[in-house]
Amino acid sequence: MSAYITATGVFLPGYPVPNDEIEDYIGKAGRASSDLKDLILANCGIKTRHYAIDKNQQTVISNAAMAASAVRNAAERAGLGPNDVELLTAATTMPDVMGPGHASMVHGELGYGPLEIATAHGICSAGMMALKNAYLQVAIGEKRNAICVASEFASRGFKSTRYDEMRPISETGRCRWKPHSCATCSPTARAPRWSRARPRRRGSAFASTGSR
Repeated sequence: MSAYITATGVFLPGYPVPNDEIEDYIGKAGRASSDLKDLILANCGIKTRHYAIDKNQQTVISNAAMAASAVRNAAERAGLGPNDVELLTAATTMPDVMGPGHASMVHGELGYGPLEIATAHGICSAGMMALKNAYLQVAIGEKRNAICVASEFASRGFKSTRYDEMRPISETGRCRWKPHSCATCSPTARAPRWSRARPRRRGSAFASTGSR
């Protein structure tokens, strides 16, 4: 069976913020100079962005709520009602909470009826993992339709108030190394038995998607 993308949706919080207003929202990057900021912006080519925090660095909308708004937009364009969606895959790098999973939180925001969900957590690959999960389930006939969403809330981790209390260990910004001696660190010390054990191989797989 073939599977196709039949509609897309999007949600962007607030108004577009130009480059000269970035620091009004996330503050200054520690000791980094504005020359460094200008260099980064010139290389990336980004002119505006949308923040889910205000100028007081307070959250104005959650990651899950942004994803849910994008899902509603896509579902409406595809002609799917709240009880028509059979699979929701959701991906993100920085979820609102450690648990339950991001897809569960998005499902709760949507208020849709019972459906299968899957969460993909990662960096750049998370959205593609969620999309692949949705595609495969439709392609093999397990589901008649699926919605995949990827969302990010990076500014919550970049805002300056998170780093106000951090200070370099030395004036140069380097960590000081203090020599010491002990049985554990000595070059002649025997390695603990567990450190010589062969590592076990482990594997895990998960999928999900998110919207920005």
